[in-house]
Amino acid sequence: MSGGTRRGSLDEEEPDGQCECECRNPGGGGGGRTITSSIPARLDRLPWSRWHWTIVIGLGTVWILDGLEVTVVGNIAGRLSEPGSGLPISSGQVTGIAAALYVAGACVGALFWGHLTDRYGRKSSS
Repeated sequence: MSGGTRRGSLDEEEPDGQCECECRNPGGGGGGRTITSSIPARLDRLPWSRWHWTIVIGLGTVWILDGLEVTVVGNIAGRLSEPGSGLPISSGQVTGIAAALYVAGACVGALFWGHLTDRYGRKSSS
């Protein structure tokens, strides 16, 4: 519900557990209409579980490894371009090749893992 505003908080919710959300048309037409739903209140009452910790730790690990990869490439670029390293390549070329491989790997990885997710991870809605 983009463009909507939630009135009140968990402490100020209706006695029956309902929350009111005012939705506005992004195009600016007409007034907003009020939708009453118990979904936000239900989500606020859900406990923090092991599943949540697994997701947070998994995403944090991937974030750290992604930053580490960029840092490693940046640090070795200077050593690879030094005279006597055995590679007739400049620091700019090392960085350019690394950037190209990084983007190519991200694209191939997204296609590969996206296909596996669609094939094995998604459940049929029928």
